Amino acid sequence: MSKKSSKFKPLKKTLFFLDNKYKFEIIYCLSIKKMRFGELKKYLENITQQLLTKQLKEMEKNNLINRKEYSQFPKKVEYSLTSFGVSLKPVIDSMKKWEKNNVKKINTLLKKKLSDSIYDYY
Repeated sequence: MSKKSSKFKPLKKTLFFLDNKYKFEIIYCLSIKKMRFGELKKYLENITQQLLTKQLKEMEKNNLINRKEYSQFPKKVEYSLTSFGVSLKPVIDSMKKWEKNNVKKINTLLKKKLSDSIYDYY
């Protein structure tokens, strides 16, 4: 592997686990408190039930979140961060700080639609 391509490898590895906007938001939500599926869906607003289910399954498989099912009626499932998931909180906090520090520029770009990307959902 060339020196040029290897210096970006850590970022690629991180993005493997956080490959879309919803995973960032799910980690943010679960860093505040444990949540049930409906709570997460309500917070994420525009996500479909199918997509949220897919994201949660991927995140559980990648050891970012825990899924705890309670044996009661009606069925209750609760999601929380694993210690591996919690370790991403500083990344999320840095992103929040970056947004806060650049809010005027970000809002201007979003209004002008110059920031089109796969994460453009505002």
